[in-house]
Amino acid sequence: MAGSTSVELEKALGSELQDHFGWPLQLKQAHLEVWLFVTEEHLVGLLLMRQLKSRPVYSSSTGLHPNVAWAMLNAAEVLPGEVLLDPMCGTGMLLTEAPMHCHVLGADISPDMISRAAAHFRSLQHPHWSLLRADVRHLPLPDASVDVVVCDLPFGRQFGTVEANRLLYPQALKEIRRVTRASGRCVLLTSLENRETLMSAVGESWSSVEEVQWNLANKLPAVLLFLSRTEGAAPRAPRLAAFGAGAGRFALQRKQQSPQLVLCQQK
Repeated sequence: MAGSTSVELEKALGSELQDHFGWPLQLKQAHLEVWLFVTEEHLVGLLLMRQLKSRPVYSSSTGLHPNVAWAMLNAAEVLPGEVLLDPMCGTGMLLTEAPMHCHVLGADISPDMISRAAAHFRSLQHPHWSLLRADVRHLPLPDASVDVVVCDLPFGRQFGTVEANRLLYPQALKEIRRVTRASGRCVLLTSLENRETLMSAVGESWSSVEEVQWNLANKLPAVLLFLSRTEGAAPRAPRLAAFGAGAGRFALQRKQQSPQLVLCQQK
């Protein structure tokens, strides 16, 4: 155990479970979600979660993990009947964690990404969703037509470049603000190396800007912004606090607040 990386521990645990129980590895139709937590005191805890209603499993190791997507949506506090937009939705990872009571709208410039996102939503049987092929810099939406915007912005690693983001971010933020209602809010994620570009793009166009920094599961330093257009908006500190020093254990919080996830009891 000593000196082992998270990837090495993950592989070792998976191998042991497969050998002991004879479980096949099925990422697309998983029945159990298994998490291993190793604390600073070298204690080990194993969390098993059974999904009563299966959600699409995003198998790419470089993509946003479903638990982080859930935490971002939880911070956004989407209310019943509100319109939720991801203007760079990709495969829809963020939006597939949206509550069923809202209207989900995804946009992406890639037709392949839109197709994959549609497959996700069909499998979820979400009652209110729409997808459109569009450039984040020129969204075919009316002014003030969206309540909440969530977006995992391109880091400049898997997609685009950090240099290109210096042009993309200001244009994207200007368009996002245009389509957001006066009572709207926005949750944005990017890598720490893009922070200065993102903060510059935000400028003074939002009444309230809250920021938190933490490391993603792959140890990549990240920054999360909560933007609001309403003066004196209620503070979201308890929500954003989940991304602080103890972040990364969203599975525990997700289980507590998500009725479709049931913690398996030891017998």
